[in-house]
Amino acid sequence: RYPDRSMLRPALAALAATGASSLFWYNELKRSQRESDRREREALSRSQDRHERVIAATVGKEQKQFRERLRELKETYEGLRRQAVQSAVTLALDSAEPATTEEMKAVYPFPNLPPNPGLIRHVVEGDFIIGFDTYLHSPRWIIEKITPEGVTGEASRRGIRFFEDKKLPEHMRVSSRCYDGYSRGHMASAGAHKNSKAAVKSTFTMSNIVAQDRTNNGSDWLRLELWTRNLAKEFGDVVVLNAPAYPIQSDAMADKKAGIMEIGMLNHYGTWTSVPKLLLKAVCLPNGLGEYQNKGMKENETTCKEGKIAVAYFLTENRPNNAPDKSVKTFQCTRKEFELITGIHNAFGIGSEADYIPIPEDFLKLKNVPNFYQRILDGADLAARIATCSNQSECESLKPVLDLLEDKPWVKKRMTRDLEQRIKKISKL
Repeated sequence: RYPDRSMLRPALAALAATGASSLFWYNELKRSQRESDRREREALSRSQDRHERVIAATVGKEQKQFRERLRELKETYEGLRRQAVQSAVTLALDSAEPATTEEMKAVYPFPNLPPNPGLIRHVVEGDFIIGFDTYLHSPRWIIEKITPEGVTGEASRRGIRFFEDKKLPEHMRVSSRCYDGYSRGHMASAGAHKNSKAAVKSTFTMSNIVAQDRTNNGSDWLRLELWTRNLAKEFGDVVVLNAPAYPIQSDAMADKKAGIMEIGMLNHYGTWTSVPKLLLKAVCLPNGLGEYQNKGMKENETTCKEGKIAVAYFLTENRPNNAPDKSVKTFQCTRKEFELITGIHNAFGIGSEADYIPIPEDFLKLKNVPNFYQRILDGADLAARIATCSNQSECESLKPVLDLLEDKPWVKKRMTRDLEQRIKKISKL
């Protein structure tokens, strides 16, 4: 075998000198060389295969180890973050109740604000105060003053967009695009602050917004907002304490230091926020009901006393609600429930039941809903029924209802899509 071509000519010359046929030996030498080349290629190929298998095994093992380590780090990070959040909430519940400044008393005419969750900001243009939780990246409470002028004003929200709160440190700000799957729900509502364009715009700051279920925002919560506006028209100034809240551990319900059991998070564009499970509202008539005790209710001198504030507490779940009765009264909760869930024990300066009177049941009625808002309520209620369908026949029964939306083609298209997705989801169960 002569793998080296430079040796082929001398080899042929030597063979020719012995009298052998040059052509025969030429072919033999070429065949031998081809065979040698084939064996070398096969050996090289086997060597490359072995090398690649070793590399793949090594890389695969390293990748597996890396993924396991990354998962451990993520779990550790999530655990530490939840511990930090829970510690911060406990600290906020135990923190001193800050005194209401003279400037803030124009909104909240009571001695002390709720516990400080991290940062308190007075939005002068909109007559509301934000208690922003710097760990949850979400408001823990918002106090707003609703006036007849703000409710009946002519300022429009047209052309106004949500914007980041520049008064917050940059790492605490929440992007308006951080609410995938949820609506951007106002706590201090835009419709209650229409006395000027600046007031309406101030309610669109992201520190006044929570991740809210679309049906809750357009149905249950909207009903309470409309009801408080009606109160302002009839009674004058109304002070409202809005409090997003999270599930509370059942074994801690009797303790002021109630802990967080679950925190939903939304991450997007480098910012994140929390998703509340409950939305609570405490409504106060600071001027009481003395002069109105015979207006729209039965006279009750033992309940309606001159000089006492009138208060009502409400709770809604941040999820679709398909209950047939959605009157204001159905969302009412007790003062004790409100305090245990929110951790706010000093709302409106109330220390005991003797410090206030409940807003009578006769006033817990939503009246004279404008057609614009009635259409929103009806659409949200239908969306809630679609989202809570439990079987295919129930979903099919909603199709005739969708046919009634011929005058609103875009609403019908969206609802039809949601219903089809719900039917597919049920069929897979």
